[in-house]
Amino acid sequence: MTTSKKYDAPAGWHFDSFRSESGHLIRYGFVAPPGKSKGTVVVTGGYGRHIEYYYEMINNWRDRGYSVYAMDWFGMGGSERENKAHPHRPPTGPFVQQARLLHEFTQNIVRPDPQNPAFLVSHSMGAHNVLRYLRLYERRTDFPYSGAILATPLIDINTAMVPRRLFNRLVKTANNIGWDELPMPSARKFYNDFIQAMMFGKDAADPERDSAHERHRRETHDIHIGYPTAGWFAAALESIRVVRHPAFLEQIQTPILMITAEKDSLVSVKAQEEAALHLPHAALIKLRGAKHGLWYDCDRVQAQVWNAVDTFAAGLCARHAPRPHFAVPQIKPAPEMRPL
Repeated sequence: MTTSKKYDAPAGWHFDSFRSESGHLIRYGFVAPPGKSKGTVVVTGGYGRHIEYYYEMINNWRDRGYSVYAMDWFGMGGSERENKAHPHRPPTGPFVQQARLLHEFTQNIVRPDPQNPAFLVSHSMGAHNVLRYLRLYERRTDFPYSGAILATPLIDINTAMVPRRLFNRLVKTANNIGWDELPMPSARKFYNDFIQAMMFGKDAADPERDSAHERHRRETHDIHIGYPTAGWFAAALESIRVVRHPAFLEQIQTPILMITAEKDSLVSVKAQEEAALHLPHAALIKLRGAKHGLWYDCDRVQAQVWNAVDTFAAGLCARHAPRPHFAVPQIKPAPEMRPL
């Protein structure tokens, strides 16, 4: 089985939301498989790619017999914005906050059945957040995931058009002079066009998939975010320094399938390959000719992605040992701190 080529919301799909520990409203969706569930899959997306962009992938997991949950990161998609006055601006807080949000989502909403395997599936910036999450929480006795599947993960930004030191200096300067949230409306169309060109490796006409993507963009226009700001880049670079460190990666014990794209122009393929060498239980597959948007690219790319995913998941399912049921308490907001 490769790809279902279903681009709309799966039958039985429904959206809901939950209030995070930080008090923000977070959007998520859920669908059960047609028959008995063989496991749980939790899907998160990349920068500017909310749940609707991953319907094809969600359908694929559902058709394989999995219960599927998907979440929009704080400040993106249908989730509450950091800056409500400017909803198109991305969040600028530390990336580790998103890792904690994923933990809340897992514990309070998903609560995977410990008798069956559970997988984290993500893309680009979301895959970066998953690595932060694994490092923080995988040693807990109630950690539920059997493995993680990370497509074109953001281990480092590809700044090929700008020397890296200059890029870092520009970001730092913009933040220091108060331009961290400077809107760039004139760059938005350029950014969207650039992303479309860099994300997809179209080696053949694909009108059906293209039409579905365009429809999702049009129907969810009100929840899109715009060009990354200097504040977002500053937070990303700070987290990249953490994630690229060998000591950080070597502590992660969760099995990981890392799928990279040979012609990725948005994130660094070299950094991905270096990271995989330090992850104790990682397998890396590089797809020749592919670009950044692996989860929604053409049939040729989809076939390669799902062949790798099916092999990885089957191996972990075969080795899965049911875990004991733990009474997992709901995570509650911390009490308000008052000055002494």
